Amino acid sequence: MISQRIKVIVGNGGTNPWDAVFDRQLMRGTQTKFKHMAARTQLRPRDMIQFSNLCLQRAKATGSERIQNQDIAGARPQYSEYLISELHDEIHAVFAEWRKYLDALRRIHRMRFRREVFDGVFEELKLARFGKSADEALELLYGFSVVGFTKLGGAGYGGSAIAFRYRDPSVNFDPAAPYYNVHPGLKEALELVDAGEESAP
Repeated sequence: MISQRIKVIVGNGGTNPWDAVFDRQLMRGTQTKFKHMAARTQLRPRDMIQFSNLCLQRAKATGSERIQNQDIAGARPQYSEYLISELHDEIHAVFAEWRKYLDALRRIHRMRFRREVFDGVFEELKLARFGKSADEALELLYGFSVVGFTKLGGAGYGGSAIAFRYRDPSVNFDPAAPYYNVHPGLKEALELVDAGEESAP
């Protein structure tokens, strides 16, 4: 859908519409720009369109002919705030105090965390006063793909994979999962770090 939208706007004939707007340099970790951006969405066209528009604004501001890596990196904080706003529209009607759980994720400060760490912060912030247990809070966050969990035996090869609800709604929440992961699109808004950016607790 995003490729078709680009094609309509730039009218680039038979060439790859994505290459007409984005340069071909890989992101850090040899990831293509498309995969880097898609991983920060919930695979909804409106997310990718919003992210692309923010990248385009950054590129225009610097006078770039095509969107470059630094434009994508520069657009991530604003996109991250957009994603939280989108989630708020969905979750607020179900549980009005859901943003309190974002405070717990901020306190943890890691994209990947152990269950006992979440439990400790949940108790420290006295979040049970809002009517849900730590299990219920994580299940709510999983239900709206704010967090995913490490699923052992991922892809049938005995390894592990991260289960997010938006990718596979058939996977039920696992309160005993060894690790949980915050959705990549929320990293900047919640001021989180990846493993290796700081020493883990």
